[in-house]
Amino acid sequence: AVRAVGGRQALTVDLDEVGTVGGIVHSLGSQSQSFPLALSVETSEDGVGWSPAWSGNVLAKAIAAAMEDPRRLRIPIAFSPRQARFLRLRATPYDVDVPWTIAELEVWSK
Repeated sequence: AVRAVGGRQALTVDLDEVGTVGGIVHSLGSQSQSFPLALSVETSEDGVGWSPAWSGNVLAKAIAAAMEDPRRLRIPIAFSPRQARFLRLRATPYDVDVPWTIAELEVWSK
């Protein structure tokens, strides 16, 4: 579930077991107006201790995704491969009146 945390929206993903992860693909589907302005990805093996994996502005990635496939808007975020069971995504919405939308989320192993 996506929920607001201190003005940011957060999502925690449980992969059910520890494995190697090296990126995500965040798809907006047809909700092009609801991409995050900024996104951070953290990983954890136990859900208690968290390590930063990637953080930054996704505007350029969202524009590139819209130009490549405007119906799916797939935004890839790659980071150094690491062992993790949990991923936590925190987003700052582009427009505070429009919620962050995730139509589909892929977790890549490398």
